[in-house]
Amino acid sequence: MNDAAEQFKNTTADIKKAGAAVATLVSQKAAAFGLPVDVIARQRENAVAWVNENKGRVIGGLVITLIIIFYFVAIYNRIPRYLARMEVYDMALANAAANHKITNGNYVLGDFWIASSYKSYLPCTNSTDYSSIESVKACLKYGARFIDLDIYNSGVFDKCPVPVVCNGKEQGNWHYTTELSFDMVCKELSMFAFNPKEVANYGDPLFLSLNFNTWGNKNTINKAAAIITAYFSESNRLLAKYDQKYAYQGRKHTPNSVNMAAEPLAKLHGKIIIVCTGDIKGTDMDELCQIYGIDPNIPDSERSKLNLGDFDMRIKTHKQITNYSAQEAKELKNYNKGSSGNIGLTKVIPGFTNRSKENFNCWVPFYYGCTFICMNYTEPTDFMVSYIERFKTCSFLLKPYRLRYHPTYIYPPPAQNQAVSFAPRRKCTDSWCIDY
Repeated sequence: MNDAAEQFKNTTADIKKAGAAVATLVSQKAAAFGLPVDVIARQRENAVAWVNENKGRVIGGLVITLIIIFYFVAIYNRIPRYLARMEVYDMALANAAANHKITNGNYVLGDFWIASSYKSYLPCTNSTDYSSIESVKACLKYGARFIDLDIYNSGVFDKCPVPVVCNGKEQGNWHYTTELSFDMVCKELSMFAFNPKEVANYGDPLFLSLNFNTWGNKNTINKAAAIITAYFSESNRLLAKYDQKYAYQGRKHTPNSVNMAAEPLAKLHGKIIIVCTGDIKGTDMDELCQIYGIDPNIPDSERSKLNLGDFDMRIKTHKQITNYSAQEAKELKNYNKGSSGNIGLTKVIPGFTNRSKENFNCWVPFYYGCTFICMNYTEPTDFMVSYIERFKTCSFLLKPYRLRYHPTYIYPPPAQNQAVSFAPRRKCTDSWCIDY
């Protein structure tokens, strides 16, 4: 112990000597240039004395300075840095209506893969991070026409909560990210999504996916419906207001129920299709909604107990689909192309539970004919880059023949050949007739 103390003492002395040598050298150099060495030395001594007398102020100032630097480097510029990563996407987008193969072919909605973003409002990570309307705009700019938003009640202690966009947990109304006003989001979408000055494919349908996590508060859902109506009904973009056959997911127009998957794409250009999850029954949103999604944690065998419509969308995680058996994969493929008579829609979302935004192997749900394959647009991984490459020129990609819906056509029977008829016949001569 004594040796260590002695060594420390010697090291300290060496440092002081080195410091004195440096100070002497600086003084010599200053004197050589004709600088007032004595004045500089006195100012240095005064500065050291002031620092010793005001250590608390100095430390506090340093902490504040570091916080400011951290804010501007790590926080203030955080969202732009993440959004800038999307610049690697090379786009040449055009409206789907400009593709004559699509418009003249009378293809239905379920015949297409549609460029879809997951949690479109989160540019950075999924938790303890920022929500951003700029992220939503960036997803639209790079071709996404399926915008995914999570809706929660505003503050826990709000007496009259309003809908906000954030990530969190429904039970307890926990918010894991910052909030965006749903009113502000809809306002920005109304000015951006169909604006030819902002997006190249402004004429394409827009799928607004609203995942309601309002913890039984249907007033918040009603407020969300009122906001959507206020911003989009006058432009006739809302299908439910444009034509009542599209209201209530087609439930109230039996036998003329509308399966959105079987609607010709040509009828949907420039329209907003509302997609919902959560408890919207008995709310105003139920009327506005065209497609209802079933929670991926609910087994298909339990679907009949939910009292839902006939044309609800399946929601699956990429892990569920990846682990399908051959029989399950065949059933999903047949469901998506309508082999049973009713064409279906499937939404695939990432199954990751960690904080970071990751992308999965999108080629598996592509192979199964899933319509909405939701990817993290702000995470330009190899899978995401290959995904963008598929939607480079159009956000609506026609599936191959084997994955499309083909209605059964019964041809009229040919006219009966009288020569092979089994009807009674008569043979007559000049003197007799016989029936046989």
